[in-house]
Amino acid sequence: MITHELTQNAAKVITETAEDVLGKTPKKAKKQWISNETMQLIERKRQLRNQQKSSAEYNDLKRDVQNALRKDKQERLEEKCTEAEEMNRKHNTTLCLKKNPCDYIFGDNLNSKRPIAIIFGTVIT
Repeated sequence: MITHELTQNAAKVITETAEDVLGKTPKKAKKQWISNETMQLIERKRQLRNQQKSSAEYNDLKRDVQNALRKDKQERLEEKCTEAEEMNRKHNTTLCLKKNPCDYIFGDNLNSKRPIAIIFGTVIT
């Protein structure tokens, strides 16, 4: 038990010190890539699923939602690619200097969820 308490105290001290020294990074608001029409389709599909009346209608709506989501994602990807091409045309090398330009296009969500360290099986974030 003493080791567990020491580990918790050490994790707490490291976390507090890191927050004091480094500060917390504010989260950026992400642009919503799902259109309002698609969100309405999702809500209708959710209501049909809860009612469980017509499986054929639900399946049709499910297919429509998937197609609409694919279309919205493709539009967002094309928008990001157009923006990257415009940056390249203006000789803005921000995108070129990044380690992975795909992070700019698709978003870099992998690094934000990585823990700082693991001490005696305890994750410190």
